[in-house]
Amino acid sequence: MESILKLLNKQVISMLECKSEGIVIDLCLTKNLTKIKWLLIESIENGIKINKIIKPNNIYCYMNDIITVKQSAYILNEADYKDDFERNCPLNSSAILSNGKKLGKINNIYFDERFNIVNIELENGEVVDKTLIVKFGKENTILKEKDENLKLTKKKPKIINDEKYKDNIVAAQNFVNPNSVLCNYKYLLKKKLRFDIELNNGAIYKRGSIVNEAMIKEATKENKIKRLLISCLGNIDFY
Repeated sequence: MESILKLLNKQVISMLECKSEGIVIDLCLTKNLTKIKWLLIESIENGIKINKIIKPNNIYCYMNDIITVKQSAYILNEADYKDDFERNCPLNSSAILSNGKKLGKINNIYFDERFNIVNIELENGEVVDKTLIVKFGKENTILKEKDENLKLTKKKPKIINDEKYKDNIVAAQNFVNPNSVLCNYKYLLKKKLRFDIELNNGAIYKRGSIVNEAMIKEATKENKIKRLLISCLGNIDFY
């Protein structure tokens, strides 16, 4: 196994032209964290900063001070491959268990001779197999316990901005879960009643009355809290 630290911050020399292509500043890993996909190289040409990318299988040797790349290597402009290149290396990201427990920073990532990711190393020295990584990114990496069966969907939440959905969006934003209101009755405070409510003890809350804490406590005691809720918010379903 080798450390990705042997790839980062090293000068890249082309064996074809015998010239420096720049410095490796970042890596792109496959989305399922199986292997190193690209190396990102930063160079300055004619005073202009240029980012290039190269596939790791084009590397001839990386074990010493400089990375040499094969004569047949294709060194590409990052701008032409933005859809295929993502700076997602989780080095120095925070490792977090699925239950929310913090494990510290990721200090190292190890790969084999074919640039397949093998495991990661935490700042406390603990080595974690890649199979325990649920999701990774530049800021945080989610891990699971060894006996935990956890899979995340690949689907991303949809953000709707279409005009034809505008009414539905407004309705969703204004939706009030009635069961939540029952648990937190203070939401009803200062609401206006839409119709009269008669309690079992004969008391009547008149239409137009402003709800206060005393009314809520009494309605709860008389089992009329749902009636009070409907009078404030309109016809809604309890589930």
